This record gives sequence, structure tokens and C-alpha cells, in this order.
Amino acid sequence: MTNTTNPAGRLINILEKFSSQSDPLKIIPARDAWKDILEIESDDDSDLFHAILAVNELVRDTKEVIGRVATNGELYLRNFDAIEKAVFPGDLDSDFAYTAKLVNETVLQSLHFCSDLLSTYYDEGELTKEELSHISNMVDELFETTFNTDLEPNVKTFILESLEAIRRSINYYKIYGAKGLRSAFQLSLGGIVANQEQLSSTKEKNPAFMKSIASLLSKVDSATAMAFKAQKVLSKALPLLGLDEDK
Repeated sequence: MTNTTNPAGRLINILEKFSSQSDPLKIIPARDAWKDILEIESDDDSDLFHAILAVNELVRDTKEVIGRVATNGELYLRNFDAIEKAVFPGDLDSDFAYTAKLVNETVLQSLHFCSDLLSTYYDEGELTKEELSHISNMVDELFETTFNTDLEPNVKTFILESLEAIRRSINYYKIYGAKGLRSAFQLSLGGIVANQEQLSSTKEKNPAFMKSIASLLSKVDSATAMAFKAQKVLSKALPLLGLDEDK
């Protein structure tokens, strides 16, 4: 079973689906193939391109970390040229068959070696589907609440951008893993510090709303801290707003 707690393992999970998108009896457009591989429901090509670019970033991250930890990095990375060609965001109307052929058994086997190597350096846990679904539902509810709440324009923008970052990290969880969600959470913490004064004012006017924001961030903090066996950090930021995780 592939270890998906490191970038090479997550890349394997994506590339192993390529073979199912090649049919000698018919043309499968790259658009349809990528949507199936990445489980993209949106019909907006821009959403699909964002997801494909995220896969390209995953390839770069994998190369970077292998180059950093492997004593014989060139050996581990010898098939990455084919991988980079395979994930390049080209013409979405083209036949995916050529792309699928680039990801052969040799390429996948070399990636398994990469994943085995990285498994000795990574100690990242996985969030359950239930945890991700719960956080996603909280984000959806807060999106609607934020749109319907009277807020300072820059505060509303900050909150909506934070929610979108968390939502995207969940949508791309198979690409970024817990690291993506943790990064979105950390960006939100930075925004809390930067917008401390106005968020404190918002808390005075809309305590229930700010409590909902704190509850979401607390859930993300807890889930990702457990994944990385790290300390929760939200409790250090909430006092800036006159909040804590229990009130």
C-alpha cells in the first residue's frame, strides 16, 4: 500500500490513475481525464487548471526534498523528466493517450523508491474523511454567514480569503496532504495578528460570529497539530481578539 503521508506517495496515487485514462478504441480528452483523475466536479476550466498546477507544484516539491535528502539524488530523479511532461498543463482538448503512456511501470517504480526513502523522514499523519468533511461543512456555513454579516470591507475580505484557502486545501488534500491545510491555517493566524484591532471590534459587535470563526480555526488547529504531532497554537492568537477556545 502506498504511503501517502509524503509527497512522493501522494504523487504515486495520482499518476497510477493515468493508465485508466487511455483507451485505444476512443479518444479521451485531457479535460475529461484530468477531471476524473483529480475528482474535479466543476465545469470551469480555471478550476481544473488550478488543480493541475497544484500537481505540478507537488512534482517540484518531491524533486526538491529528494534532492535534499538523497545521497544519490540523480538516481532517484532519473524519471522525473517524463513525470514533468505528463503533468504539464497543456491543451485540454487533446487526446490524453500520449500523456498516459509517459507514466509507465518504470516511472511508477522509481517513484515508489522515492516514497520509501521519504517515509524515513516524514512523520505526517492523515486526516480522516470525517474530519475533512466536518471542516468543509463548517467552512461552507461560515461562507454564507460572512456574506450576510455586516463587516468592515477589509475584515470581510480577510475572512473570505482565509475560508477559501482552507476550502482549497481540503479540495486538494490528496495533493498537499495535511501540510496544505496547516499552511492555510497558519496564513489565517498571520491575518489575525495583522487585523487584530478591527477583528477585536468585530468581536464586540458580533461575538457569535467571531466565536464561529474561532471554532473553525480550533478544529483545523487540532486536526493538523495531531497529524504533525505538534502543539496547538491557536490559543496564543485568540487572546488578541479577546477570545479563547472555550468561550
